[in-house]
Amino acid sequence: MRISSLEVDVDTALNEMLANVPLVMSWVKQHSDIRDIAVQRFWHAPANTHIYHTVAAVEGAGQVDLDTVAEVFLHANQLESQPWYPAFISGRLQPLASVRPLPTAVHGAYTGEACFDFGLPQPRYYRQLIADIRPAPSTRMIALRSIEGTAEVTGAVRAYTLSPSADVFSLDGNRLLWHHIVTVYGAALLPPKADYLLMRLLRILHLDFRERQTYRDEAKAFQQCFHRGVFSALRPPEQ
Repeated sequence: MRISSLEVDVDTALNEMLANVPLVMSWVKQHSDIRDIAVQRFWHAPANTHIYHTVAAVEGAGQVDLDTVAEVFLHANQLESQPWYPAFISGRLQPLASVRPLPTAVHGAYTGEACFDFGLPQPRYYRQLIADIRPAPSTRMIALRSIEGTAEVTGAVRAYTLSPSADVFSLDGNRLLWHHIVTVYGAALLPPKADYLLMRLLRILHLDFRERQTYRDEAKAFQQCFHRGVFSALRPPEQ
């Protein structure tokens, strides 16, 4: 059994993100006709696991709306709450301290930490590289990958985000599409290899209905937040 590194150094994480941009954009293009909400799961051999790709569409949007939502997601760890995702407890965000210039396509990179309550006995803690990638006009990709580092919280279980994982925002006319692409082995219920096997079995047997419903609920909440002007109120001030 082969499983990917659960966490990598910052340079490796950034290289993985950039290498996956063409693939992620091909998925975005493939599902650009979604008019409401769609959730799909598919096997991704390079990661040796399943990927969940959720799409939520909202009408009446423009470039300002796209940038507003992208900025909110980029800085989401700094919010007191994430209205589209109530599992969020708290987080922090720091600009990446890098000794080398970022690639042209990367407009900003951060180290982020966040805790989530998934209804398990202990919260789950993620330490990630978060990158603002602009692969095409009217498209923004907020890519995520778990990175090495000591956990800054106590009482939480470390969980991991693999590549490719990203929130991609694109425009098709006046329709804004949010592509929520998640690659994870599991929820850290067991040691890594056992956790991987458990979640793979549940997914193969189509017993991942709770996981799918979570993504669908998140997509619905995203639509509601957009139409109620929540993202405009949450947009951080220009740096």
